[in-house]
Amino acid sequence: MKNADFMSPAARLDDALRKLEKAWMDTKEEWADPVSQRVEDDYLVPLHGQVRAMLDTVEKLSGV
Repeated sequence: MKNADFMSPAARLDDALRKLEKAWMDTKEEWADPVSQRVEDDYLVPLHGQVRAMLDTVEKLSGV
């Protein structure tokens, strides 16, 4: 049975998350109102946590 390569897609996802966070920080310099805070709280913070949890799991699975 062939081993699955989870690390390459995980690395791309990690890179994409970093780019999203950088873009959001740049956006916040121009867009700082209650709506932007709600976008951050409702979408970006949960997404960050979910992606981090998934990346941690992939790292654990890569050792199996």
